[in-house]
Amino acid sequence: MAQLTLIKKRLKHTKDFEYFRHVVIDEAQDFGVMIFCLLKILFPSCTYTIMGDVSQNIYYDAGMNSWDVMRNEIFNPDKDKFYILAKSYRNTIEISEYAGKILKKCSFETYEIQPIIRHGKNVTLTKANSEQEMVMAAVEMAKSIFENGYDTTAIICRTIEEARRVEGLLIPHIAVTQLPDNLEDMTFKNGIMVLPIHMTKGLEFDGVIIWNPDEYSYRSDDADAKLLYVAITRAMHELYIVYKGNLSKLLI
Repeated sequence: MAQLTLIKKRLKHTKDFEYFRHVVIDEAQDFGVMIFCLLKILFPSCTYTIMGDVSQNIYYDAGMNSWDVMRNEIFNPDKDKFYILAKSYRNTIEISEYAGKILKKCSFETYEIQPIIRHGKNVTLTKANSEQEMVMAAVEMAKSIFENGYDTTAIICRTIEEARRVEGLLIPHIAVTQLPDNLEDMTFKNGIMVLPIHMTKGLEFDGVIIWNPDEYSYRSDDADAKLLYVAITRAMHELYIVYKGNLSKLLI
């Protein structure tokens, strides 16, 4: 899309882009370098505010995995300012520290999280012997979250296919907000939701249950580390992990 926009700009001389003075970009890690090259061409006189977290780039092959190229090749390192906002206001200390352990196993540059002084429950890991045991464990975890006075729970799966299957396994035992056929019609509300990781980015939940992050679903590489980092940091107060087999080495 970035390339097509540039072609249009060069073929059709238009003033559509000449009225902007400042560009604000959030979740910048989701955009590839080409997007920022294009923006500099389209808005040569604009100033920019660009915000993002490369640790949360879930589109590993397409998004931004380091700020270095953008800082040194696209923008002016002598004029532009780069700030690290390391303070985390979402997670408890226990959840932040657990997420930080994953980043320490990555090869890309990371920045240490500084959680606010808010303690909570330790992260709970539960190993089951079967999928049925996992289902019943997840049901009890979700009930515990609500008994502790919280309103929102996300059961996070690797893919949309897995989320739909797990949703079907849970419905006989507990009330779950069902995923619509068209995901664009999804509305987020109080209660229990079963979601794939990519639908949770940018959101937060009182409690999170990560479904079966075993060594086959999440390999020990940077791409899967970022997925698990996003899943873990969706939890504000309580984090549970239920699995069978061998846990992903990223979580050990």
